[in-house]
Amino acid sequence: MKAIVLTALLLSGHAFANNDALVELVEASQGAAVTINNQEFIAVEANSVTLTKGLQLQSPSTGELYTVTGEIIVEHLSVIDATTFARDNTLTLSYVRGNRAIYRHADSQIDLQVLNAQLRALPGILSTQIGLQLEGLESE
Repeated sequence: MKAIVLTALLLSGHAFANNDALVELVEASQGAAVTINNQEFIAVEANSVTLTKGLQLQSPSTGELYTVTGEIIVEHLSVIDATTFARDNTLTLSYVRGNRAIYRHADSQIDLQVLNAQLRALPGILSTQIGLQLEGLESE
């Protein structure tokens, strides 16, 4: 009986393989769910999430892997000086263009979700995002 069921499953799989439709299965890692920048992720090999630099994340919808960069991208009012903002908030300024800047905290093990929430609550801040690097994508 098992052989008949197995043969039927194999044949039905062969029939589906000949269709023109593309079916892609994505296996998501087991780990803690986390929302970053309004997107859902699964922490790879982590059952609880402290969002620190180097944490590996996987998109459950696409299967793509991301690494937390340790950066916070901040959009602020144009009257805010990025260098002064960095100094006042114990951050290192990595990049600035117009009213957007990328900052890093000196402590690479700081919980970036907490830091992100603290920065977002400051006056003159328009938006913040936690930096993510898509695995396999070269940056310039």
